[in-house]
Amino acid sequence: MKMTATFKGFKEGSCNTAKLQLKAEAGQPTYRFYIWKIDGQKQYANEAAALGSAPIGIQLASQGATGVDIEVPNITQVGEYEFIVGDQRNGAKAYSNKVLISPPSPHNFTVSATQEIQCESNPNSGHINMIFSHQEVRISNRTINLI
Repeated sequence: MKMTATFKGFKEGSCNTAKLQLKAEAGQPTYRFYIWKIDGQKQYANEAAALGSAPIGIQLASQGATGVDIEVPNITQVGEYEFIVGDQRNGAKAYSNKVLISPPSPHNFTVSATQEIQCESNPNSGHINMIFSHQEVRISNRTINLI
C-alpha cells in the first residue's frame, strides 16, 4: 500500500482549516486517513491507536484515481506533517510523505494620512488610511478618523 499527501493551503475565511489532498493506492479500499506525526512527534501511542480513532478523511474505491480533497479544522501548529492510512485489512497501513503546513505569507499594508491635522488647536481633525492587501490581490481600505 502507498500513500501521498499534498498541502493545498488554508480554507479562505478560516485561519486554521487546512486543505489537503490525500491519496492511497495498492490496498483494499475504503481507506481511512489520520495525522500521524507533527514535526516528528507521534500524535498517537502506536499505529493501532491511530487506526482505531476517528479518521480525518475517507477515500472510497471510486476515488482511487484522484484521492480525496479534505479540510482539516483546528490546525494550530505550523510544521511538517506526516499521515498514516489504513485500509479494510486489519492492521494494513502506509505512511505519507512529509508535508509542510504553514500559513500564507503575512499581509501587506500601507498607511497614509489622507487629511492632515489642520492645526494645533484642532488636533483630532486628521484621517489615517490603511490599505491591506492579500496574496490574492484583494484590497481592503480602512479610514481611521481621529477624534
